[in-house]
Amino acid sequence: MISKSLEIILEHGKLYELKMPNYLAKLLVNSDNPSENDTQTNVSCPDPGEYPTSGDFYEAFGGYAIALYVSSGLITLILFLMYIYLVKHFFTHVPSSRRVPTLWVNSVYVVIALATIFCVVLPQSSDFVWLFYRVYLGMAMGYFVDLTLSWYGGENEMLRHVGEGTMINLRVRPCCFCIICSSSTPFTRLLIF
Repeated sequence: MISKSLEIILEHGKLYELKMPNYLAKLLVNSDNPSENDTQTNVSCPDPGEYPTSGDFYEAFGGYAIALYVSSGLITLILFLMYIYLVKHFFTHVPSSRRVPTLWVNSVYVVIALATIFCVVLPQSSDFVWLFYRVYLGMAMGYFVDLTLSWYGGENEMLRHVGEGTMINLRVRPCCFCIICSSSTPFTRLLIF
């Protein structure tokens, strides 16, 4: 049996809604000549950026919504436990000068999982959550650069080790067919930042 929230029939070449949540009803196309006795909802597409509520998700997915919430929660919990294990390991094995950048870089997976679960449970928060994630990812990338420089012993040591002016080929696998990557770029202080 088709779910009540998705029951649609085709009658006289028009699409009619029998029982749908509001956000799904907005997907129906307006009728050119609706009759006065027509009780079906004829609405246009939703506005861009309009998201369903968690109640709409539950109504549309039914029991599958609970499975989605539970599986998302379990995956997030597993990633969080793995991150806690990594924190313990880093506090015993990573030097204190490299510990904070290492924790930031490795926390990206947990933050992705948390952002995703917020978007699944509270779909109307998607814009804010992904804005936060973009800022967070930018900070994590900055810490990755700091961590890389730290492992080399600083910017000057990295330049000395690799060799300033050494030609670097950026078209290696998997980016070998990427035209915007340069095939020969000199390694300089400006290239690092």
